[in-house]
Amino acid sequence: MYIKRTDSTNNLMKQMLCQNNNLAEGFTIYTDFQTAGRGQQGNGWESEEGRNLLFTTLFRLHDIRIEEQFLLSELVPLALVEVLDKYADEISIKWPNDIYWKDKKLVGILIEHCIIGERLDYSIAGIGINVNQEEFKSKAPNPISLKQITGKETDRERLLQEILDKFAELRPLLHHPEELKMRYMQRLYRRNGMYLYKENKCDSHPMNIQTTATPDAFLARISDVLPDGRLQLRTATGEVHIYHFKEVKYVIC
Repeated sequence: MYIKRTDSTNNLMKQMLCQNNNLAEGFTIYTDFQTAGRGQQGNGWESEEGRNLLFTTLFRLHDIRIEEQFLLSELVPLALVEVLDKYADEISIKWPNDIYWKDKKLVGILIEHCIIGERLDYSIAGIGINVNQEEFKSKAPNPISLKQITGKETDRERLLQEILDKFAELRPLLHHPEELKMRYMQRLYRRNGMYLYKENKCDSHPMNIQTTATPDAFLARISDVLPDGRLQLRTATGEVHIYHFKEVKYVIC
């Protein structure tokens, strides 16, 4: 369903589900502009009107246990990187589910779940892809678009259809969690090697990256992503630390 403007495609999807909870899995809302686009934990999302791909897709995960909900946070970015591989090299998933090109953010994803009793009623994946925007004016530290990478305009509706087709293709992986995790881990940003990280301790509005190295930054490698989505890092001295989202920053200098 196309709508020219809305506050947030996630918000609109939830409003529609309140009115009609019989919407089928795969139902998608896309728009040219969001007046209140959101990222993880309320972060804003800059998008020039009519230049990017902003959409929300509905998933019905009644066949998935509540404790397995992170599987969707593996499936959605995996589908996106496999589609975006057709457009550019060096696409990766930055834990938990941003999409990066090299050290730049290309896609933001906001997944929200509705839980009733002991089951998942529905889940929605709100996705913002920087497609044809050529200039970013916000204070976001590292955005980039497909146009900036390739120098070419991309057909947004064709890209959307490719992504929705990929969601349907990969959907069975939710019942093969080991294979899904393996494929997700293979595409992780900074999957191999030691890199700088910094713990988030008291920031009032924590960001998940930092652009300057500080004395409290530490070297570590990604050793695992746990079933509940927590990131496991192993330091240069062999210590293992486990973090929820926003408890640790990537230092990208």
